[in-house]
Amino acid sequence: MEPQRQCVGCRKRFEQGVLYRFVRAGAGWKGSAPGERRLPGRGAYLCSEACAQRAERNKRYPGLGQSAREYGLIGGSRLGSIEKG
Repeated sequence: MEPQRQCVGCRKRFEQGVLYRFVRAGAGWKGSAPGERRLPGRGAYLCSEACAQRAERNKRYPGLGQSAREYGLIGGSRLGSIEKG
């Protein structure tokens, strides 16, 4: 059984391997695609473009939305919505 992680946008739990992960890197964030676990540090997980937009408005994660936009998760085609249910 794969570890469960919580999306910071919708607060729902998913298997770790299906979420996009972002970690703090200096003043910003670095992203990794689902299944990649190469970035060290405490991370924030996102499941969809809508959740990336919510994170952009959340003051607990300053700059996360901008990094998601640069990574192509907002307004791009990299992030498809994960089947929730």
